[in-house]
Amino acid sequence: MIVGEHSRDIDLDMTLEEAIGYMASDELIEAVYLVYTLRQTDQMV
Repeated sequence: MIVGEHSRDIDLDMTLEEAIGYMASDELIEAVYLVYTLRQTDQMV
């Protein structure tokens, strides 16, 4: 869960297609079996 997007105790349920449409340009989707996790990328240069 990315802090500030969904401040509830439970995760948002969405399909892979929904997660792709929801993510920002600086985020990644981790797909492991049937679990998709949206993660912020570390943009340190």
